[in-house]
Amino acid sequence: MTPAQTSILLLEDDDNLREVLAMTLEDAEYQVTACSRPDDAIAAARAQRFQLFITDVRMAGSTDGVGALVAIKGIRRTIRTIVITGYASEDVPVRAMKAQADDYLLKGDQGFGISELLRVIRRVLERAPVSASWGDKLRRWVSMPSRMLVEARLPELEQERQNFFDQFFVGLRPGHINPENAFQIWRRLQEYELKFHQISQPSQVDFLRDGYRGLSQHLLTTSPLPEVLWKEHLNREQVSRLVRQLREGKVSSEQLRLATILLLDPEARRNSAEAYACYQMLWGHPDQSDEPSPVDPRIGLTIAGHRIAELLESKGDVERYRALSPQPNTEPRLLEIIPVTPESSGALARAKERGSLRHGERRENHFWVLRDWHTREQTLSNWLRPGGYDAVELVTNLRPLFEAIYQFHSQGLHDGGLNLGRIHVTARGPVVEEFSNFLPWRLFLERGKAMGGVQVFYIAPEIFHDGLGPASDQYSLGVMVYQLLTGSSSQDLTQLMQARFNGQTPDLSDAEKLAAPLRQMVHYDPGRRFANLGLAWQALRQAGN
Repeated sequence: MTPAQTSILLLEDDDNLREVLAMTLEDAEYQVTACSRPDDAIAAARAQRFQLFITDVRMAGSTDGVGALVAIKGIRRTIRTIVITGYASEDVPVRAMKAQADDYLLKGDQGFGISELLRVIRRVLERAPVSASWGDKLRRWVSMPSRMLVEARLPELEQERQNFFDQFFVGLRPGHINPENAFQIWRRLQEYELKFHQISQPSQVDFLRDGYRGLSQHLLTTSPLPEVLWKEHLNREQVSRLVRQLREGKVSSEQLRLATILLLDPEARRNSAEAYACYQMLWGHPDQSDEPSPVDPRIGLTIAGHRIAELLESKGDVERYRALSPQPNTEPRLLEIIPVTPESSGALARAKERGSLRHGERRENHFWVLRDWHTREQTLSNWLRPGGYDAVELVTNLRPLFEAIYQFHSQGLHDGGLNLGRIHVTARGPVVEEFSNFLPWRLFLERGKAMGGVQVFYIAPEIFHDGLGPASDQYSLGVMVYQLLTGSSSQDLTQLMQARFNGQTPDLSDAEKLAAPLRQMVHYDPGRRFANLGLAWQALRQAGN
């Protein structure tokens, strides 16, 4: 997202400072709405979707800046927020933590400058949803059936974990949490983090959820920490150094979330050169493990002249890497390493026929397949942004996707496994490839039936008992529209998960003008959805207008 696409809501009661901040942000090509009173900022947030809210704390009247932040987060739950203040108080950082602010800056003689504010704004806006960040790929699943059993409980757990780290970051930034307290928190945190990244059983979810919740409670109330029974992996000096870097603005909230697992797990820091560099920056010492190399041994190898640069993900037996083209053209490619099976051999042959393959070769018992980067990077997942989209803009941009899937349905085809990551963005708009021919999805369905029908949020609830149909794709599209409209990542969709497991249709009131047609698209009963996608898109367009 470029600055010109970013709308910022600014609340500052000092006329001179508000004018300077607004002019500075506009010079940086952000779209700025500046308010002097909390009520005006709250009204603006109701009327328009913003990606970022920046607020001072002290205000005249009954509501201050943090109070406005709480109200605006209630209206736009995915909006990013930054608190700026010159008011030294123990109460303000705690209130900012409770409100889930994304960053906290102190102004004044010893506080931030304009350059630091712009840097923090870029960092906050570029912060990927946890599910989309490279750090999230560190998690390893023991097996697909276990993953499916855990999947339904993950949104709530991931939300508790994210809440804790957001509060931890905001508490550390102004020095509200001192290095000694941070060290004591980390002593307990390391057990939760290692178990989180290795989670494999549903019984572990409650333990971890309560653990992260207990740490959040400690941050907000200084309640006693649980006894530490975990082996020590860090010392006070390491934690003090990290806290100092964070207060200086050198450590982002995403890097803070990665810090513990990078310290505890040598395999995590070998996933890419980026992960290893992050580990060294955070903890300040080289890898001491017995492994011969700190980085995945495939990093640096070449295929068809392309250098392998980074492990993107490892799911089951399939690994995906980012590979760089030869100089002077350094355009990235997607490298997939897939076991040789009859299914993968057939898929590779079809890809060659379609011309969607850059290069393919067999090395030992795996296919090394080189694709254009857009097959990985340019998907609707990249359209997710804090605060979401204007309804009319979004529905208009998604028209080619609705039309393409409508045509597939007219041919008697249906898929059932659509999600943001499978919709590619091309020059002609969003498109879906391999419709109704998604082998990993078929395997997932079969295993899901065997394990009792556990589902993830974008799957239509009827799939495991009534089977696939065009209405199942309509459900998935409804979820995607809702995600993009509101800026929701997977961990934000708890209400969808809860409603489907209770046999109910979710409320989706935060979809505002599009709430009614989206509720019909994701209705629990497929017979209550629109008769076809053409009617669904028309209903969305009319509601948006």
